[in-house]
Amino acid sequence: MIEVYGSDSPNAIVVLALGPGHFEKWQNYSLPSLRLYCSRNNLNLLAQVDSLDNSDSRKKFTWQKFLIPKSVKENFPKIKNFCYIDTDIICNPFAESIFDFIDDSSICLVSQFTNLPYSDDKILRRIAFFRNLLIDTNYPLDSSLFMKPKDIYAHHDFFEFNDYACAGMYMANVEYCYKTLESVYHKYSNKFNTITEGDEPVFNFEIQKNFKVKWLPYRFQILWNHEMAYKYPFLYTDFMENSSAVKFSILSSIMDGVFLHFAGNGYEKKAWEFSSFVVEKDYLSVLEKYNKYINTPVTGKPKGKFKFQLGEL
Repeated sequence: MIEVYGSDSPNAIVVLALGPGHFEKWQNYSLPSLRLYCSRNNLNLLAQVDSLDNSDSRKKFTWQKFLIPKSVKENFPKIKNFCYIDTDIICNPFAESIFDFIDDSSICLVSQFTNLPYSDDKILRRIAFFRNLLIDTNYPLDSSLFMKPKDIYAHHDFFEFNDYACAGMYMANVEYCYKTLESVYHKYSNKFNTITEGDEPVFNFEIQKNFKVKWLPYRFQILWNHEMAYKYPFLYTDFMENSSAVKFSILSSIMDGVFLHFAGNGYEKKAWEFSSFVVEKDYLSVLEKYNKYINTPVTGKPKGKFKFQLGEL
């Protein structure tokens, strides 16, 4: 584990950058906004760049998120609290510190199903519809995409919990969770298959089974594939050719949020390649002005009629 940005804080953002090209992509796309966010909020930024399991029975690298708190404890004993995020997450540099919302006796998660700014069924239907209509007509309009939490737990022979998080972010106190999460990692073999082909169903089941959970608002892990399907479906038609549109869409999505996650391996993820623009001078200025304005009281006092001057077409 390496220190990418250091501070005197006991809190750290931690990423797991394993596998060919992952660290380089993270540096290019996500690091610029994260570094500024950590600087403004006096947070440490750590990256796990070496595998924590080199055995022949090693599982997919994503499973090593369970080993992150132990690695933090061993390598950076000054860190008391950590927030793990996937490499394909960017942030709003002017957002509040996520550690203002930590609970030492809970693991903090963000749900994929509850507290969304729209219907979870409606947004999944829009994703399926636009993928089928504009990307590939063979994309199914009915699939495991629509599984509810109870269906996911039942599929893996787990007993049911009422909610289900995106495993791209979790926050906790190191001492509170490191031993149990290490044991969870070793509990499952590399032959264990999940509907996601990764750790997420196990992550959800084991965390809710073993810990108290504090559910954070959606703004702490905004899902880009949801945002794109609900707000910006035009990007499905000319994505790579319209970089200014995708940049403004990303900017709009992150304005009232903290983290924006380009999760999955679908078409929507291509937008991650554009995301480093957030710290460019002009875009950063917009975010700063918006942050200042949104926190400034308004009076509602009439100013008279305002007539826009429209240019000629």
